[in-house]
Amino acid sequence: MQKIKLSNLSCQNCVRHVKDHFQAMSGVEEVSIDLTHQIATVATSVSHALSDYQASLADTVYEALEIVD
Repeated sequence: MQKIKLSNLSCQNCVRHVKDHFQAMSGVEEVSIDLTHQIATVATSVSHALSDYQASLADTVYEALEIVD
């Protein structure tokens, strides 16, 4: 399980877009996003680096800022 601090999410449509991008990553089984706190919780069998999450959002306005505990 990894938690990623995000930015630029303002609505449920934003949440859906980020979920779709993260779910396309290898090993990702489930993604839930707390829109208020802009934190994604990612259930994954692969430990991804922050750069992996950033790369998955590269063609969007959304940003992965950090992996949090």
